[in-house]
Amino acid sequence: MEKKIKELTKKLLSIWINNETGEGLFRFTGGYWEVLQPILKKYQPELLKTYENLICEEFTIFNPEVRDAITTNNELKDLENALNYYNNRIGIATAFTTHTIELKNDVVIEYMPNRFVEYDNYEEEE
Repeated sequence: MEKKIKELTKKLLSIWINNETGEGLFRFTGGYWEVLQPILKKYQPELLKTYENLICEEFTIFNPEVRDAITTNNELKDLENALNYYNNRIGIATAFTTHTIELKNDVVIEYMPNRFVEYDNYEEEE
């Protein structure tokens, strides 16, 4: 399993490095960024650092609530879910489109990878 994760993470980061146009391709992963970034850091730390340097961004803002809502606690499954989400979003959104995340406590929030987004419980006004 580790070998497959290493191969997939290397391929993903290589694609991002080769295709980056300054918009931050990682943003298309939405909330899955919360589980994907630690996997990339674990298996491809040098490539991840190269990518950070390329886009002049340091990955420092995380939301544990989003991670808890998304993780399967299986690195390979989390990676596959992140790749599926990324592939589905890349053609229909921009890098700065917010992502809607349903947390485990049924709260729905707006989310952007590596960005702080203020949120409250979304309730319809009467």
